[in-house]
Amino acid sequence: MKLFQNIDRGRLSLIAIPLLIVLFFAINIFSNTTFNATRLDLTENKLFTVSDGTRQVLENIEEPITARLYFSKSLGERSPGYATYFNRVRELLEQYSDISGGKLQLQLFNPEPFTDEEDRAVAFGLRGVPINSANDLGYFGLAATNSTDDQEIVSFFVRDRESFIEYDLTKLVYSLSTPKKPTIGIMTELPVMGNPNPQFARPEWGFVARIKDFFSVVPVATDIATIPEDIDILLLAHPRNLSDNIQYAIDQFVMKGGRALVFVDANAETAPLAASPMGMGKAPQPDQSDLVRLMKSWGVELIDQKLAADRSAARRVTLGGAAMQRPVVTDYVAWISAKPANFDTNDVVTGQLEEINFATPGALRVLEGATTTVQPLIETGTDSMLIDAGYARPTPQVLEMLNDFKSGGEKLLLAARITGSAESAFPNGAPADKGTAAPSHVARTDSLRVIVVSDVDMLYDQYWADSQNFMGQNVSVPFADNANFVVNALDSLSGSESLIGLRARGESSRPFLVVENLERQAEIQFRAKEQELLAKLKTAERELEDLLKSGGADPAQVEAVLSDDQRQKIEQTRVEMIQLRRELRDVQGALRQDIEQLDSTLKFLDIWLMPLLVIIALLLVTFFRYRRRSHAMTTS
Repeated sequence: MKLFQNIDRGRLSLIAIPLLIVLFFAINIFSNTTFNATRLDLTENKLFTVSDGTRQVLENIEEPITARLYFSKSLGERSPGYATYFNRVRELLEQYSDISGGKLQLQLFNPEPFTDEEDRAVAFGLRGVPINSANDLGYFGLAATNSTDDQEIVSFFVRDRESFIEYDLTKLVYSLSTPKKPTIGIMTELPVMGNPNPQFARPEWGFVARIKDFFSVVPVATDIATIPEDIDILLLAHPRNLSDNIQYAIDQFVMKGGRALVFVDANAETAPLAASPMGMGKAPQPDQSDLVRLMKSWGVELIDQKLAADRSAARRVTLGGAAMQRPVVTDYVAWISAKPANFDTNDVVTGQLEEINFATPGALRVLEGATTTVQPLIETGTDSMLIDAGYARPTPQVLEMLNDFKSGGEKLLLAARITGSAESAFPNGAPADKGTAAPSHVARTDSLRVIVVSDVDMLYDQYWADSQNFMGQNVSVPFADNANFVVNALDSLSGSESLIGLRARGESSRPFLVVENLERQAEIQFRAKEQELLAKLKTAERELEDLLKSGGADPAQVEAVLSDDQRQKIEQTRVEMIQLRRELRDVQGALRQDIEQLDSTLKFLDIWLMPLLVIIALLLVTFFRYRRRSHAMTTS
């Protein structure tokens, strides 16, 4: 300490300044290396925070997975949006690698034209897009493999699915890390599995494609005596005219520990799709599901021939006007767009969903004396009522529904989880037993696990997703969480929690609201002045053109025949035009001034504020320590 006391204060200051500069850079370098994996997500919906479900999938990886991310730098140079998207994907995969403890290994490749990297990308099945007039291809895809050479790819990262990027990547990892998936048996007359016959081809419904990413899916016929033993969960959609034998098979399946996800409906709009693909016979009309006996044993019922209508959650639709009349935009109270306020946000099935669309759903009711526990998952708002199903048949009477709407002031139940103790719907055994139950018959269970939904149509693609064509490939872009609800419900019934977080995130490219407001204000402030200047400029150009024309047709002879006043007027007009263009440039530049100021402020806060605060804090600490030391020396 005596050494520092003997040093001149001026020299000490000269030494301190370079030391502070070195300390400034050292802190930055230390922060970049030490806290590189630490992220603070301040977005409204935590869009850049990896969900708990993803973490569980990554932490459960047992064998190494190699993820090869292919991105052509030339594609990013020609389309900066893709460069930004690539950084998002790369950073997310780097987080995945960290969370997995290195079990997920990320490799980056730049597949430029006529390189080995391009050949490998093509071999994996990745798609390229033309990036120049020479038809060179740019790539942005992912190829991942596990230790047993199973392979999953994203052929091209379509920007329309950027908000679903975590779902797509985690789905890929899950597919490679999970050797055996739970088996889902689908029992329905609806063509949800599609038709592979080229003559009557029908694509499978989008929710089936989605659950195949996580589960093994098999169809279950409606005329079998028992549910196959390898079925873990039965998905039953729009049950109608089921024989007593098949109802008994379903009953015993859940009595013996099987789980069921059941979709019933008071007005199944998709029922006509069950018609023969050859178009023979009369197509069925929308009708009501029939599972009264089983649902009664579970403690609930579908209210007969009634639809749930919700004015506060009604979807806006456009009705084609009659001849000589314009189309009408109105609320379709029986088409419900349920939001988080309608969900049980504490349940893993619905807790993270944003929107589920229903089309003329029925309503569930808990029966008096039910021994089961019925937990509402989705309900309407209080501005709801039950309306006759006849309003929707044979064609929906949308305006009449709205005109006749009278709120009942109570919520209506759309989806429920049913658990607990339940008696068999067939207390005397199978129908064939003739009153004497067989030894294998189970008359009661204390572990019923069923989820019932009062709408079948919510499964159909048109109510929750758009189909877009990208390079000959149909890409499904969801606008509602219907399929996510099905996946979450199945996963919850399967007893696993790992997939619940794999939801489609909201928009990751959120608008810069402050910037947009500044632009809007600047637009209002300066646009009128800009238009005024443009009008004056056009007038001046017109006057100049008239003056030049008055001098003759040959521009070379104009100056010779013009009078002095005309020449002076032309010169004044030219000067005025130059001045107007200058003012116009100033006004157009003013449109960006506030935004540039905001940009400078953000750069300062992002780059310099924290280091400056650290330096100021160090200076203050040094100052007070010096004051204390000086005070102590004076006292002594």
